[in-house]
Amino acid sequence: MNVRFIARPSATHTTRATLQCRISVNGVRSTAFSTGIELSRSDWNARLQQIKGRSDRAQTDTQRLEWVRSKLYSIYHHFEAKNRPVTADMIRETYVGKRRLEYTLNQLLEAFLLAKEKSIDQPGGITKTSFSAYQDRLANLVTYLTETKQLNSLLAEQTNVAFVKAWQTYLLGKYKVNYVGKHIDLLKQVLDYGVMMEHIQANRLHGYRIARVAPDKPIYLTKEQIDQLEMADLSTVVVLRPYLERMKRTRTMFLFMCATGMHWIDYTNLTADKLHTLDGQQFLITKRQKSEKELIVPVTSLAARIIDQVGGIDNLPKLSNQKMNTTLKLVALAAGIKTPLTSKVGRKSFTDFFLNEMKWDKDKVAKMLGLSNTKYLAHYGDIDHRSLRLDQ
Repeated sequence: MNVRFIARPSATHTTRATLQCRISVNGVRSTAFSTGIELSRSDWNARLQQIKGRSDRAQTDTQRLEWVRSKLYSIYHHFEAKNRPVTADMIRETYVGKRRLEYTLNQLLEAFLLAKEKSIDQPGGITKTSFSAYQDRLANLVTYLTETKQLNSLLAEQTNVAFVKAWQTYLLGKYKVNYVGKHIDLLKQVLDYGVMMEHIQANRLHGYRIARVAPDKPIYLTKEQIDQLEMADLSTVVVLRPYLERMKRTRTMFLFMCATGMHWIDYTNLTADKLHTLDGQQFLITKRQKSEKELIVPVTSLAARIIDQVGGIDNLPKLSNQKMNTTLKLVALAAGIKTPLTSKVGRKSFTDFFLNEMKWDKDKVAKMLGLSNTKYLAHYGDIDHRSLRLDQ
């Protein structure tokens, strides 16, 4: 490494200059940065790299330059001692405070989240929903670090399999294994970011996997049950009559989800401009809020009836997901439906109908659900004997 000081003339005083520092490593230079020292241009000896004179100011500035040089070499030797590839820019950024010599895991989490927040809705970036999920999962990690008194002591470089197994055991006391797996995957992503930004040398969790559990068999309504729900008189249960209007609105929401396969948030975001006529047939075309993946859904007879009944898509009833799921229990009771109903059951009923009754292939169904990969279909439905019947 080579450290050289340069006198840059002042833009306002022709006889004054500021000393800047430029580092080079293996012949590659960094951008010069200010040392904070201002002096007369005639007082600088560029060949000897010294400030002329014996005044108190000259001696103070000389000591400052030696401190800067010593600090830079200290940073260089720190990286070198850890066998990390070191560049002039790394040394400069560390000196001016844009990079740390050592990152704790908590500091790396903060840097990762800041980078992800800046990428929201940018090309190649993430959505606000994904960022919120990242915040929630990493907040769980910060809680664990705090409870185990490692928040300000565990270095990102030292995050290893032993640590992640202990955290995994902690999480399994609160969450299901597949959700725990998402936490582990995100931590590995954070460490990969650290390697990419040269904050750490290696991701010690590379290759570590937590075994996932296959999703339970999806709960759905059959075509007959959907018809039963649509035709049911919800006023027959006397004690539920005070909730009748809310129950009717909830039923309309649920039936529309059965007809379109939409997630609750995408249903609530739906507007009339998402209805298109292509080749004489109506389709709902929009993007999922969670992934921004396009979904295209043909308007079925059930969806068309609901749109007509409410007077247009913009008039579809809207309730919070929590209130909808609470009210669905009352709707099921009044309609004589024994299957436990939630907003996701509508999405699963749609999936089952098109896979096993309509016998559409998985790629088409995934497109209608706005999924990027057919492997995620297992959460909503799967092919069974109905789609495998032989036509005699």
